[in-house]
Parts: sequence; C-alpha cells; structure tokens
Amino acid sequence: MNEFARVGFNYDSFYYAYILRWQLLSQNQIANTSTIKLQASIYVGANNISWSRGSASLHTSSFTLANTYYRGETVVHTTDVVIPHDASGNGSIYIAGSINTSFLMSGNCGGTINLPRIDRNAPSISISSKTVGKQLATFNYSTNSTLDSLQGRLNNGSWQNISMSNPITLSNLEDDTDYTYQIRGKKASNQIWGNSNTISFKTVAGTFAMVSINRETFKDAEVYIVTGNNVEKISKDQYEIIEGDDS
Repeated sequence: MNEFARVGFNYDSFYYAYILRWQLLSQNQIANTSTIKLQASIYVGANNISWSRGSASLHTSSFTLANTYYRGETVVHTTDVVIPHDASGNGSIYIAGSINTSFLMSGNCGGTINLPRIDRNAPSISISSKTVGKQLATFNYSTNSTLDSLQGRLNNGSWQNISMSNPITLSNLEDDTDYTYQIRGKKASNQIWGNSNTISFKTVAGTFAMVSINRETFKDAEVYIVTGNNVEKISKDQYEIIEGDDS
C-alpha cells in the first residue's frame, strides 16, 4: 500500500508512529468513480508500548485502540472509500487521521491522494457518403473506439437507434431531395456519446414522365434538356407536366 501521511514520536531512543496508507481497488469508468482502501497502523520501535486508554480516527471513522502494541507495525483500522471524479476524469481526496493516547502518542496527520485519471473522452466518429440513389443512400463510418450503441438522425431530427453494421443504409427517401445525415456512437468503456460530422446529400432525380411509343405499354421516362452539345437531366422543380396527345 502507498503511505500518504504519518505522525511520529520519539521517546528515549525509540521511534513510534501512526501511519496512513492507501491502495486503489478499482475504477468505474461508467460511474466515473474510484474505490480505494484506507489503512491506519501503529509502528512501535521498542519491545512494546502500553497505555491505559487510546482512540484514533481515519477519514470519517473513529475507533478505539488496544492497551498494548508490540515491536513492529500493527494495522489498527481499514476502510473502503468511493471517490467521485470530475467531468475531466480527475479525482483526488484529502484524508486526515488522528491518534490520542494517555501515553506518548497524540497527534494529527493527513495528506492528499491523487487518483489515476478515468477516461472521459468521447469516441471520435467520422462518416462519409458511399452511394446515393433515388430512394436509398449508404454511408461508411469509422471510429477510434469500441462502440456498443449507434444512433442516426436525418435533417437534424431526433436521434434514432440504428444497426451497428457498416456501411449504414437509409431507405424510403424521397427522390430528388436534399438531406443531411449525422450519426453518434456510445463508447463501450465509459458510455459517453460522440457525434460524427454531418453529411449533406441529394437523392437522384426519379421518373418524371410516362411515355408510350407506337402504343406499346407505358414505361418510366426521365426528362432531359438538350442544348447544342449539352445534355442535362432536369429535376422536378424545373419543369411542368403538360397533359395532351400527339394529335
């Protein structure tokens, strides 16, 4: 265990001490907390030390002491403490202790325990367009973390749960329509969401007319403007359908 505080006493040629130590037991990345074990012990440099009464404290615990302690170090109290970390994942705590006896050992000690940082970084996610059709679009995504959930939103709407498969497929879109799409993923280790970039895209223009040649079955057709050497496919908002016949 790691010593972080002590109060020492000298009597004749002997040294005595009340010593505080700590040990990291675990860290919970989702709850953003650390659990540590605190330990208080008495060190005796002589053959033994005796007093008629004694008490001590460690953090929020107070406890009584035995009347006699022999040469060496004796653990007198242990306790586990859960410590919250801040939003950046940093955690620290000041722990105090005291000892009060009728003979020799009376004093206070304490120290700050700095805990290992807990990862609170959001996952990095990037999305790119793969294919865009009339009513369907697919996107590839990449991330620097393991994700356990994925959501997407169309046109900055509400987030919807989507499959973790890659590529992502959107269906039932309107043809010849402008859209934006964004995804976000939840990092498996700490359950923090990270947002991707936003993709803007336009679905392919669909069928604008039905034509029949030589009275054959009507078929889908698209509308183009031919100007000199230029051929341009037009969208729905660039033309008006005129009903009529060929007479």
